[in-house]
Amino acid sequence: GSNGEGFNAGGGGAMASRDGQGEANPLTGLHYTGRYYQILEKRQTLPIWQARDDLIKMMSQHQTTVLVGETGSGKTTQVAQFICDAGYCVPSGAGHQPSSYMGRGSTKMVACTQPRRVAAMSVAKRVSEEMDVDLGDEVGYTIRFEDKSSDKT
Repeated sequence: GSNGEGFNAGGGGAMASRDGQGEANPLTGLHYTGRYYQILEKRQTLPIWQARDDLIKMMSQHQTTVLVGETGSGKTTQVAQFICDAGYCVPSGAGHQPSSYMGRGSTKMVACTQPRRVAAMSVAKRVSEEMDVDLGDEVGYTIRFEDKSSDKT
């Protein structure tokens, strides 16, 4: 077991409209909010954003990838989203072909461990806002005595 606390980013959802316009979020089926686009502009200025494609390419070519970066570069909040955006977060029953190491009907998710409760909660909140999803749905956290996740996480 891990001593750290963690958050999970998953996917799934029904089609509906949040604001009635714009591109639909593939995780929820809802249209992205204006706040999503404001946050996206800021995310794109983080140092890690420039390495996004290279990181995903490395992950597809290697079983293990070690990422080293400066504090504040976006490793914790951005990499989980890059992985999800690249299609690695696949909800069970979404019509995908599971990888050979996963059983039929398996769900893939990204988990990020954090050493402290507050860190796990704040990272999950931040990532859920950046992904334009409700905390506890597609993105959640599990810490001792508290589970803010769902079957969509």
